[in-house]
Amino acid sequence: MRAEVIGAETLAVHRWRGEQHRLLIANFGPSLGIDAADPALARMPRGGAELLLSTAAHRYGGQGGRPGMKGRGAARQLEIPARAAVLFAWDTPAEPTAID
Repeated sequence: MRAEVIGAETLAVHRWRGEQHRLLIANFGPSLGIDAADPALARMPRGGAELLLSTAAHRYGGQGGRPGMKGRGAARQLEIPARAAVLFAWDTPAEPTAID
């Protein structure tokens, strides 16, 4: 397991076993974009991420913002809604780079 601080109000926790990866991002501040090259994302498998949970969803009392990758190339960012926790999963073998 590895935990990293991203800025002043965000925490990323990466847990893995073999080819299975989970990434929890807890954002305690305003919405933000995390660069795909950020160390918290750089070791994640490329592509195939499944969103398991977002507390930004209406069913959890959130505003309905949906996390996900935005932009292209060097400008790619993982968008995380304000004051939300999101959980992503990868369950298949993939080459280690940023989230797609």
